[in-house]
Amino acid sequence: MNNSSKLLKPVLAFSLLSAAFMPYALSSNTTYADPLSVEASTSITNGVNNAWTDGTVNNEQLKEEADLSTWNIRYDDEAKTVLKSIKSNNTSALKAQAQQEAEAKFLEEVQQFQSSTNANDQLNFAAAAEKTKAQYRSDFNLVALSLGSFSCPFAGQALKNSLQDSPSALDYAAGSSRSNAWSLTSAYTTVSIPIAKAIDNANAAGKTFVSGDSSVATSAGNAGLDFYLALGKVTVSWAAEKVSGSWKVYIHTYDKYDFQDKTVPSSFPNNIITIANNEGAKAQAAGAIVPYFIHIYTQQNYKP
Repeated sequence: MNNSSKLLKPVLAFSLLSAAFMPYALSSNTTYADPLSVEASTSITNGVNNAWTDGTVNNEQLKEEADLSTWNIRYDDEAKTVLKSIKSNNTSALKAQAQQEAEAKFLEEVQQFQSSTNANDQLNFAAAAEKTKAQYRSDFNLVALSLGSFSCPFAGQALKNSLQDSPSALDYAAGSSRSNAWSLTSAYTTVSIPIAKAIDNANAAGKTFVSGDSSVATSAGNAGLDFYLALGKVTVSWAAEKVSGSWKVYIHTYDKYDFQDKTVPSSFPNNIITIANNEGAKAQAAGAIVPYFIHIYTQQNYKP
C-alpha cells in the first residue's frame, strides 16, 4: 500500500551526513561495529524485550489503557479469512527463507569488507543537472554497501534490493532472524499490547477467531536505526485463533519501500534529511530505485 503519510526514509541523508562528518570521526583507533551483531537490528530503548512472555503480555496497565478504536477489529468468519491469508503468506516466506538469509549474509560480508577496506572513502553525491538511471544506481549501491559500516545491514539490503528493475518482495517468516529482531523492538510492543487487549475482549465474548489491523510509525528510538532506515509507517495486520484454551497469534507487519518528494523545511537537520530524501525520490523517478514491499511475520502464544 502506497502510504503518502509514511516517514521519510533517511538512507541517503544518513550517508550524506556520515560523509560530511567522517573525516572528524575516523582515526587509526577507530573500532568498527560488527554488521552481524545482534545490536545491528535490535536496538531497545524502552527496556522491553518481546511483549509476549510465557503466554502473557508484560504490562497489564498499558493493556487496560490500550485504545482499539483504530484497529478495525473483526470476528468469526472475517477473522478466519485473515488468519488463513497470514498463515499462507508466512508459509511462502518460510520456503524462501534459506535462500534469502544466504543472500543477506553474503551482503553483510560484503558490507563488512567495504567498511574495513574503504573506511575513509567519502561518497560523492555532487549535484548534477540530470543523472542517468545507471549513475543513480551506482551512487546508491555505494550507499547500500556503506551502511554495513554503521551496523545497518538490513537497511543496506533493503536499499540494494530496490536497485533493480523488478525487485522481489523481501519476506521474513516467523522465526527468522529478522522476524525475531523485529519482535524485540519497542515498536512491536506498541502494537502487541492492543492486540492482547482485543484478544481478551474476544475471549470474554466467547469468540474463537479475532483479527484487526492498524499502523505504527517507526523511529530510531522505537525500532532501532537499522529498521528505521528500511521501514517507514508500517501496516500491521493480525489474526488469532483459540486452540485448547489459549490463543495462537499471527502478526503480519509490512511496508512499501519507496521515496516521495517533500518540501524542504528551513530547520536543521530536517532540511538535510529532506534534501537527501528528495535525491532518493529523483532516483526513483529515473527508474533507478524501484518500489517493492517488505513483509515481516511473527507468531505468539497468549492466554488471557
